[in-house]
Amino acid sequence: MQGWGSSKLSNSATVVFFVKSKFKLLILLVITLLAAIFVVFVSWALFEAFRSMQSARANITESVTALQDANYLAAKEYIDLAATDIDSAAIALDSPALSVVEWVPWFGQSLKGSRSFVSASDSTVVAIGAVVDLYGRVSGDAPNSIPLVSDGAINLGALGGLSAPIRVATQSSISAQQALAAMPVAGPGAGVLEGARDLLAERLTTVTRALQQTQRLLPRLPLLLGANGTKRYLVVIGNPAEMRASGGAPLSLALLEMTDGRMTIANKGATSTKFFPDNEKIFWDSVIPTPLGPARGQSDRFVNANRHPDFTVSGPQMAAAWQAGGFTPVDGVIALDTIALQSILRAIGPVTVDGYGEVNADNLVQKLLVDSYNTVLDAEGRPDKLKRHELNQKLSDQVVAAVASGGATASVAYQLLRVAPQRHVQTWLRDGASQEVLLNLGIAGAVSKSTTDQIAVYTQNTNGSKVDLYERRSIVHEVSLGADGSAVVKQIVFLRNATPSDEVAPIPATEDATRRDGYYTKWARPSVVQYLPLYAESLRVSAPKGWENEFISDDGQGRRYVQSKGWIEPGGFSRVTLEYSLPPATFTTSGGSLVYTATADAQPVLPDVELELVVRGPNGFTPELAPPWRPLGGAAMIKQKFRDSRDFSLIWQAD
Repeated sequence: MQGWGSSKLSNSATVVFFVKSKFKLLILLVITLLAAIFVVFVSWALFEAFRSMQSARANITESVTALQDANYLAAKEYIDLAATDIDSAAIALDSPALSVVEWVPWFGQSLKGSRSFVSASDSTVVAIGAVVDLYGRVSGDAPNSIPLVSDGAINLGALGGLSAPIRVATQSSISAQQALAAMPVAGPGAGVLEGARDLLAERLTTVTRALQQTQRLLPRLPLLLGANGTKRYLVVIGNPAEMRASGGAPLSLALLEMTDGRMTIANKGATSTKFFPDNEKIFWDSVIPTPLGPARGQSDRFVNANRHPDFTVSGPQMAAAWQAGGFTPVDGVIALDTIALQSILRAIGPVTVDGYGEVNADNLVQKLLVDSYNTVLDAEGRPDKLKRHELNQKLSDQVVAAVASGGATASVAYQLLRVAPQRHVQTWLRDGASQEVLLNLGIAGAVSKSTTDQIAVYTQNTNGSKVDLYERRSIVHEVSLGADGSAVVKQIVFLRNATPSDEVAPIPATEDATRRDGYYTKWARPSVVQYLPLYAESLRVSAPKGWENEFISDDGQGRRYVQSKGWIEPGGFSRVTLEYSLPPATFTTSGGSLVYTATADAQPVLPDVELELVVRGPNGFTPELAPPWRPLGGAAMIKQKFRDSRDFSLIWQAD
């Protein structure tokens, strides 16, 4: 009996163990199932949020692109789609499943960053939506709106009504930038979030700059557009195949008159045929005493009037030279180059010119600066300058007519403002208050006066040839900081004459193909101007054998520069090295750290300039690196295309 009872108890225990095991297994299965369901919900929420954010980013980009293409309806549609995407992403990220895991280390950081990105994206959509609405009002494409520009006239009465929407759009854009800048980036997927943030920030930077410039200039526009009497502006088209320090050689001119907002081209043509035949020399009083202008009592050519790198000097110099040629005095000078024309074509679309065919933003440079010298020939097969000028004038007439029609006014303004920081659009105004606005906006083409370090390199064609299109320039700027805040600087300018043998005007049979000078040569003879920071000391400059070097103590505005000039053969390479030191305390702070700062001033050249900035700190100091800075051994480096004038800054902390 006892055995039987023991067996019974044993069986009962087995049953209990079996039940408990099955129960545990069931619990485990339930937990696993619930976990799987939870993971599915979390995964779905993340996938939906990611998909929506990707779609929103794409639609934001498409909206900005549509604005650039002067397509209001498409821009409106895309930004509305982006708003819907942002709402979907926000709903997905607010799901209960994600709220549970928000406190999980690392993963939770990514989730918070994603939510912050959605919020910043929403601000971006609001900002760009305001810009789209503004564009619709200016273009007349929005419901119940009237075009700002129509049939060659600007509606001055409508300008005042733009003040409020421009202010709203500007504030929205600034708020969106601030939201993006404050966005935390950490956890899984941080790289994706950072890339998305940077892309939106890039889009907003362009939009904000354009809005701020427009908002500040708006109150001055009626006066500048002839509300109180006719205003006259000299429009200069610079040719970057023959450079001057402040832009391309001014080879085409137009006199623009504005009366009560109506635009009229009163005179136009090539500089050397219409206005100053054979580039005859004229006498004009330089606006300031400067070695980069005509000496007192000496004549010079109009095409040399913009030799000064600073357009606040070159602008009035061209106005003075124009008036000295016997033409009507002007109230300002507007300089455009091929990149500016390219931007206009990007806004208005292609035009067709007999002799050139279709000209668009993609082929403009090739047709104007290469093909026209090779294919526009006279009966003897020589380059036909007069015919080329006629074709260029026809192209200019069509572009002006398209802009004056008002169909793409906002898009044209937007495109030009995009390239203005690169100095492809430069303006000088005789009205002092308006000129001050341009200076504050950074679109007057001014050169800095730096009390710390400065990178400002300009080249000028001294040969009359058309090979600057093929100049390849790179600048290496090396800085060694001292613990006392001093610095030793070496700036190396590398120049290469990359002129191909088959893409420049053919040399006529009457010309000597071995000549280095003249209109048809493939040789380059640049003058290299390197500006110095105000407190630079211990100057040394070296250039290739046979080159001329000259130190200038005053450019007419209290700045110093070194000028080097010499020949570069086709396919040849040269370099000019400038060395100087900066005194103690130039880069020190009250906290004991060092802050290297430099102002970089750009020249509006067509080929991109390569810039390599290398800063080495003293022993016992470490740099605080952030993009665009990156490590280079114990030093810090920036290597990038150099287009916009800008400031660089880098903090070195004591260890």
